[in-house]
Amino acid sequence: MQSRRMGRALAVAAASVSVSVCGSVLVAPATAAELAEFSVTNFTDFHGHLEDDGTKEMGAVKLAGLAKQVNQGQEYAFVSSGDNVGGSAFVSSVSEDKYALEALNAMGVEATAVGNHEFDKGFDDLTGRIDAASDYPLLGANVYKDGQRALDSHVVKEMNGVKVAFVGTVTQQTPSIVSADAVKGLEFRDPVAETNTLAKQLKDSGEADVVVALFHEDAAANADKFGAEVDVVFGGHSHKPFNQTIERDGTSPLYVLQSDAHTKLLSDLDITFDKTAGTIADVKVAQYDYAAAAGTQADAGVQGIVDKAVTEADKLGAKVVGNVSGAMVRGEWSDESTISNFIANGAKYAVEDATGQDVDLGVMNAGGVRADLDAGDVTYEEAANIHPFANNYVVATFTGQQIKDALESQWEKADSTHPDRVIGLSDNVAYTYDPKAPQGEKVTGVTIGGKPLEMDRDYRVAGAAFLVTGGGDGHFPAGAGRDVVDPGVLDLEAFLTYLGSDKHKVPAAQTGVGVTTSRETTPGAKLTVDLSSLNYTVDTDPQATTAKVALGDAVAQAPITHGTASVELTVPEDLCGEQFLVVTTDAGTTALAPVTVTGCEAGDDGDGASSGSSVGAGVLGIAGLVGAVIGLLNVGVDMNWSIIPPSVRKAVRDVRGAIFGKR
Repeated sequence: MQSRRMGRALAVAAASVSVSVCGSVLVAPATAAELAEFSVTNFTDFHGHLEDDGTKEMGAVKLAGLAKQVNQGQEYAFVSSGDNVGGSAFVSSVSEDKYALEALNAMGVEATAVGNHEFDKGFDDLTGRIDAASDYPLLGANVYKDGQRALDSHVVKEMNGVKVAFVGTVTQQTPSIVSADAVKGLEFRDPVAETNTLAKQLKDSGEADVVVALFHEDAAANADKFGAEVDVVFGGHSHKPFNQTIERDGTSPLYVLQSDAHTKLLSDLDITFDKTAGTIADVKVAQYDYAAAAGTQADAGVQGIVDKAVTEADKLGAKVVGNVSGAMVRGEWSDESTISNFIANGAKYAVEDATGQDVDLGVMNAGGVRADLDAGDVTYEEAANIHPFANNYVVATFTGQQIKDALESQWEKADSTHPDRVIGLSDNVAYTYDPKAPQGEKVTGVTIGGKPLEMDRDYRVAGAAFLVTGGGDGHFPAGAGRDVVDPGVLDLEAFLTYLGSDKHKVPAAQTGVGVTTSRETTPGAKLTVDLSSLNYTVDTDPQATTAKVALGDAVAQAPITHGTASVELTVPEDLCGEQFLVVTTDAGTTALAPVTVTGCEAGDDGDGASSGSSVGAGVLGIAGLVGAVIGLLNVGVDMNWSIIPPSVRKAVRDVRGAIFGKR
């Protein structure tokens, strides 16, 4: 893919108010003739957010106007750190980002890193449709194919006689967060290492005086990794603001910034370069938010594109497609959310509806939920904002062990830059975990349809191909699923099918509950059970007030405070072997955590693995009734009590004690 010539910088006369401004004088003042001034202005993770939302998001018109306003009378480059399109707001996604791409051209963007979302529809789409519609180079220095760079690595713009190189890279995690087919045959190398190597080459060869990294990865997590030849880093990907100046021995400071996302922030560096010394003499750093954009002059060209996009989107988006009884909120990726679980329910329902086959569980990846949902009527636009990716849904077979491994993968690994990512689960699934256990050993108990997960049994799992078969987010390894069926249902279509049914409901119960307690205990011992994740983290979501824990006949309860509770119960004397703590809340949560009762003789008065809860009582019902009659009549003192459920066993003993003086 060939780089395009960078566009001519524009400037208008206007005033601005900055959120934060600082300056740094690096060398002794030089004569005026030796100094050159220019500016570099950055945004990131645009995601087709064309519209001004009136509070935080400037939209395309104000963002472009602000960039021109703060660069009045000086040469500047307007650049992006990636994810310009893909995962977009409805106003853009409904046209497959056609108007977002047009707006970016009209805004005067001169270079961009590719983000992971530029790969959403495949590498051919990136190098074909997106590249053809972009009047600026798409940079990806760390993207390789067959051992060669697959994209342009950098572009150089000369401003006031200073050669400024822009090096673009994308997160190395891209293969795990887009569909495997979308990046098939591509290699994503370390973006920091590629930037450092290229920066040194550019400066050593004299091709660049200043190197700016357009880095589609979290700036804060990588700020201290860049080499001396890199002067500026504009991060992205994590949708967070950042601004840090790092002093370095023997060279100028490193300026590391990140411009949040969705047009919420504009970062600007006014750079003074000493041509004689060949170094940066001074930098003024500023970041501008929504308030700073008030009164900016609207660009008629950008405004016309946005107006056209809004008109077309409004026609389709106004249709009511369903109704929900309560609001559902995403929260953080590391938190269980009502909307993610709702979508997982929809995946199960829609795939069953499309295939006529039973599905054991539905799943949803946290990062794929792009908007919240208010209570009441749901419009097509609202539904599409939640599901902007057009991922196809599939169903595949996994073993119980693979499902447990997927749940374990929710917690961040020590060498990962990504936060915890909670999987949305259909409401027939529940699991317990020990938050204090090491990564890979946290999940303690899983039930599907009220039955404990069997490690060697096969289960059918439905969800987006990105997650279920494509290896997305690293929960299910790519290609690990068997007997894959693609019913031709897209994520939005599945969501609409579920919304239009009489089966949908706002989730109230948690699927994952933290349980910290001793894994082993003895009859008669006091057992303290600390519970967490009993409620959704957003106050507007359904909230439980009371938690109960049962172990055999012992039951204890406690009020829930900020999603936590602690109970103490006495282990029944007649329990032995593998048992279950049954955790319930008044919001409908039911989850099982295994515990082993030792120091007893299983098969005597012990009841075995089924007796610690009501789970298994139905299976043993007939045998239990027979055993109850035998026990009541005192036939066989050494009978096997394990065939009698706990509640029946206790009643039998009480009656025997009253009649015969025996228990």
